[in-house]
Amino acid sequence: MTVTAVATAADVELLRRDGLSGVVHSVFDRVVNVLSGRDRLWSLTARSVPLGPGVLLTDLVSFARLDIQPGMSVGRQPGGIAVGDRLEVDVSGLLTWESRAVTGPVVPDMVLAFSDALGALRQRTPAPDAFTGAVAERIEMTLALIADAVVAGDIPAAGSLAAGIVGLGPGLTPAGDDVLTGLAYVSARLGGPLAGLAEAIHGVADIRMTHVVSYTAIREACAGRAIQPVVDALAAMCGHLPEHEIPKVAARLAAVGHTSGTDLARGLLAGVQLTNEMRGK
Repeated sequence: MTVTAVATAADVELLRRDGLSGVVHSVFDRVVNVLSGRDRLWSLTARSVPLGPGVLLTDLVSFARLDIQPGMSVGRQPGGIAVGDRLEVDVSGLLTWESRAVTGPVVPDMVLAFSDALGALRQRTPAPDAFTGAVAERIEMTLALIADAVVAGDIPAAGSLAAGIVGLGPGLTPAGDDVLTGLAYVSARLGGPLAGLAEAIHGVADIRMTHVVSYTAIREACAGRAIQPVVDALAAMCGHLPEHEIPKVAARLAAVGHTSGTDLARGLLAGVQLTNEMRGK
């Protein structure tokens, strides 16, 4: 089957110059992850998946019937990419997606509106099991300690604390990684007193301690890049979107993964709350 990559948030010139080669890392209904080198991850996605760093959005609805398997070779070919003998992706007409440029400061009333919208969504979800609850408690405690370290001006200590939740939780994107992704994105985009925090998180994110999928997300967030629902959420809290859009923005973020969206939101909120606290000082 031949499909067309209709948009990308990746470096288009790099892709066109060097192509994409590697192996299929993991396969889902709407995403095929490709590992290039030791830790460079690209994602071929169905058209309903949010755009983000390293994403090649195709015009497919699903990959389910293509029988793509982990370990299949991925290589360049004229005008495109071949995934084994199952799929050819035409990248000759790539469009470049540019993320919204989010700038601060955050707007407290908008932060409260986003938090309220997220809380309303959480009330509809089942109570967590004992393990998930314990993970959440550990993350909350760590976020509080990170905030104390940042306020005290001890960024290295904040980084060491962040290292303690890298890889914490089950799944391709453990809860600890998702929270750190949200926190790092706020730190990288808003800068100011948090400017060093993204660098500290980048320094302790270790691919040996977690999954390459979430490691990639953390690394991109430390550079101020994230999937569109995360970008939109921070934009809303900075007043770049009207308040009546906030429930929709929160819902789109919460819909990411099984629990990844709410964990990403927790990291975002921790970051903006810390930004406000530091501004007061």
